[in-house]
Amino acid sequence: MKFFIVLVVSVLLGTSGCGPQGVTEKRFSNPAPDAIDRASVLIQGYAEGQPVGSETMEFEELAQGVAKIDTQKGSDVKEFLTRVEKTGRVSRKDAAKLLERLKE
Repeated sequence: MKFFIVLVVSVLLGTSGCGPQGVTEKRFSNPAPDAIDRASVLIQGYAEGQPVGSETMEFEELAQGVAKIDTQKGSDVKEFLTRVEKTGRVSRKDAAKLLERLKE
């Protein structure tokens, strides 16, 4: 009798399945932040005293991205990042000034 009950339950579970029946898969994607936002985040860190790190490898690409959106801001960012790259140091005051210009 127990064998029969176990067999019936097993058959019922096996045929009904436990998978996602009728559930559709959804994919979400966030748009990439624009270059000015990325530059603002980076420069905000510098204004707060963050040391220069490996992000220097992306300075040129970042400056070009900002220049595609706004030529003057791109020029300002490129000048600032070039100076940072050459000296390896960041003036917190200059970073704060540039950050204000980017927010305009």
